[in-house]
Amino acid sequence: MTVLTWSDDRVEQLKKLWEAGLSASQIAATLDVGVQAVREIAKRIDVALHADAVLGRARHHKAN
Repeated sequence: MTVLTWSDDRVEQLKKLWEAGLSASQIAATLDVGVQAVREIAKRIDVALHADAVLGRARHHKAN
């Protein structure tokens, strides 16, 4: 098992990508990590990566 260390810069990058509207899988591909790694770090830093947040953002983007 490989242990991935998240630097402060990488965490900030995740936050910015999420705020830009990317999904967990898109963020994972951008950061070259697994989707579960994105979900775990998001949970630790209290970023809402769940269905309600995704659906709400999708509706917001369609309205704009």
